[in-house]
Amino acid sequence: MLNAVNVLDNLILITFGHTKVLYLESRILFSNSPQGLTSWRKAILHNVGLNHAYFKISMQSLLPIINIIPSEGIIPPGGLTILNISCTPTVAEKFDTKTKIAIRRANAIDLRIGGCVEIADVEIHPNVFNFSGTYVGATEIIPFVIKNKGLTRARVAFNLEKFPNFSMDLKNKSGELADPAIPYIYSVELEENTSVECGIAFSPNEVATFDFTIQVQINFFKASELYTEYLSNSSKIPMTTPLIQPCYVQAIVLQAPLELSSIEFVFQVPLHELDTKNKVTKTQDLVLRNISKKNVQWNLDLSSTGKLFKKGIFKFSVLTGNLKPHEKCSISIHFSPNKPRKYKVDIPIRLNENPTCYRILCLIGEVKSPKLLFHPAFVCFTPVPLDVTTTMNISILPQNYFRNSTLSVQIPTAGLPDSDEIPPLSVKFTKGRVITGSHSGINNEPPCHISFTSSKPVTFLTELLFHDDKDNWFSLPLTATAENCILTIYQYMATYADKEKIILKNEDQRAPYVSQLKYWRCEGGAEVNADAEDVDLYKVCESKN
Repeated sequence: MLNAVNVLDNLILITFGHTKVLYLESRILFSNSPQGLTSWRKAILHNVGLNHAYFKISMQSLLPIINIIPSEGIIPPGGLTILNISCTPTVAEKFDTKTKIAIRRANAIDLRIGGCVEIADVEIHPNVFNFSGTYVGATEIIPFVIKNKGLTRARVAFNLEKFPNFSMDLKNKSGELADPAIPYIYSVELEENTSVECGIAFSPNEVATFDFTIQVQINFFKASELYTEYLSNSSKIPMTTPLIQPCYVQAIVLQAPLELSSIEFVFQVPLHELDTKNKVTKTQDLVLRNISKKNVQWNLDLSSTGKLFKKGIFKFSVLTGNLKPHEKCSISIHFSPNKPRKYKVDIPIRLNENPTCYRILCLIGEVKSPKLLFHPAFVCFTPVPLDVTTTMNISILPQNYFRNSTLSVQIPTAGLPDSDEIPPLSVKFTKGRVITGSHSGINNEPPCHISFTSSKPVTFLTELLFHDDKDNWFSLPLTATAENCILTIYQYMATYADKEKIILKNEDQRAPYVSQLKYWRCEGGAEVNADAEDVDLYKVCESKN
C-alpha cells in the first residue's frame, strides 16, 4: 500500500508502509497422531497492520512428514489466512520442528510444530471363521468385531482379491471406506477406543472346499504379515509398526439338494377390493423339489417375522416337511391385508436341522391405492398484465386405477386486499375426465389445460384439488400474479417484445418516472390512450402480417 506520493519536477517518491502479522497460536501440536495416516491441524495468521502483507513459508526447514498449504499468499489489512498443516508420520516417535514465515517489510515469524506418534492397537475377534456346510447358491454370514484399543485412529483393511465368493459386511456403514477401482479391498476406519460389528459373507456357486488366510492391513502397514515375521524372529526387538494376527477361513460347500420354484413372491391387492367386513385373500404357490439322492427335511423359520404371521397377514399352508429323492410338494402362501400399506418379510428355509440358512423367501404384499401425479409437479405462471390470459398444459399421470374413474377439480378463488374474492383460474380437460381402468394398474394420461386471468392486481399461492369418484383427493400447487407494474411483468414484456411494441409517453411532464402500465389488447395499428393519473401511457400493437 502506498502511504505517500510526492510529485516534484517529474520526480515521484513512493514510500511503502510496514506490515505486522501475528499468530493466533504460535505452536501447533499433533498429539496421539496415528502412524501411517494423515492428520490435519490449522494455524491462523492475522494481519494487524494497516497494509497488505505478503508471506512465504520456508518448507526446507520442516520435517518431511509435515506439509503446509498454502505456502505463500497475501493477507489484507485486518484479515485472516488459514494455514492447513498435515502430518503423515511413518515412524512412532516424538517430533518437534519449526519453520520461518517470511513477511514482506516485516520481521520473519517462527511456527513450531510438534507432537507424538502412536502405533495402532487393533483386535479382531474371532479371527477364525469355519463355514462347516454352506449350500451352493446360499449366503452364510459369520459375525465378528473389530476393536480399536489404542489411543489413536486406525484404518483396517482386508484384501479378498483372490476369494471372489467371500465379502465383508459392515453393520455400521459410517466408517466404511470404499474405492470403486478396487472393490475387493474392504476398509473401515475406527476412532480410538471404539469398535465396529462386521461379518464375513460366503456365497458359493459350486461345490468346493476352502482353507486360506486373510491378510490384514492396519494404517497401510502389512500388519498380519509383519506379525508372522515378528513371531519367527528369535530376538524380540521392540514393536515399531502395528501388528495383528491374520484371519483364518475354512469352508465346505454342499450341493444344493432342494429346488425352489421361486424365492420372491409379490402380492398386489387393489384398494377397492379391500373390505373390513370380508377379508380379501390372494394366494400363490411355492413348489419344492428334492433333486438329491437322499431324504431332505425342510423347515420354514418364522421366529423373526414379528406380527405379520401372528395377525394372519401372511400364512403358509404348511411349515415343515420331508421329501424323498425326486419328490416335490406345493406350499400355498396366503396374503390377507387389513389396511392400505406395503408389507414385506423374509423367511429363512433350513434343511436337515442345519442351522445354516439354505435360502431366504422374500414375501411382498401391497394394497395398491390410486394415485395422481402431475407433470409439471408445480405450476408457476409468468406474471402477466391485467386482463391478459396466460395458459399452461399439464399431464395427469394416474396410477393403480383398476376400474374406470371420473376426475373432478375444485378450483380456489383468490383473495384481494379489500377482502373481496375473484375466480382467476379455469381448468379444462381437453380429452375428457375419465381414467380408464386396467388390470395392470397402468392407466391413460388425460391432459389438462389451466388458464389464468385477472382484471385486478393479485398475487397468490394456492392448490388445485383433483378428486376421483371414490373421493381420493390430490393437490397441485400453483402460483400466479397479475398487475401492471413494469418491474413485475418485465419478463412478459421481454417475451413478446418482437410481437408487440409498447410506447410510454409523458405528455404533461407532471411525473418524472413511469410506475404503472395500463395495459389493453388492441387491434393492429391502433393507438390506445391509457388511463393515468400522473402519466399518459400509450401502447401501439403492431400486427405481423
